[in-house]
Amino acid sequence: ALARLVAVIVALLAVWVITQVLIASRITRRLVVLRDAAQAVAQGQWQTQVDTAGTDEIADVAKAFSLMGAAIALRMEAVLEAQSRLQRVVESLSEGVLFHDAAGNLLECNDAATQLLGLDRTQMQRQSAPPAGWKMVHPNGAEVTRDDLPNHRALAQRAMVVRQIMKLALPDGTERWLSANATPLSQPGQDALYGAV
Repeated sequence: ALARLVAVIVALLAVWVITQVLIASRITRRLVVLRDAAQAVAQGQWQTQVDTAGTDEIADVAKAFSLMGAAIALRMEAVLEAQSRLQRVVESLSEGVLFHDAAGNLLECNDAATQLLGLDRTQMQRQSAPPAGWKMVHPNGAEVTRDDLPNHRALAQRAMVVRQIMKLALPDGTERWLSANATPLSQPGQDALYGAV
């Protein structure tokens, strides 16, 4: 009788262990699916969906995840639409518009800026040299250095630069007078600057 009792207990323990392993394996698989979906959303695949079937806590998390993904997708769609609209507005301006990061590196500019300055985008980003004969000077004739540029001054002074006058000499011998404004940019309520325009 004792041997039978031990055999029954061992059998029950074996069934319990196998059941626990199967349950843990099923939970792990479902959690891996949620983790992979979260990574996909983090990489920009905002429409990623997960199986929301079930009534347990993991199904509740999956439902919340699906709602979050749909909300992110809607917001990103609105952001991209606003960005496209703003880009079209900037491109339509006859004034040159340049956007620099906090280190003063040119990130974006419109076509009017390249035409006004007589430089292509690679020259404006200092990836290639300006053409021979191209020069920018102050009204007193002193050459404009990188630190003298309105965006660099706005970033260094953490203040708006208004109507900075510069003379531009182009390779064909023509000269242009430019009046430039620059504004340092920061997020509302934050001191750190992220760029200048």
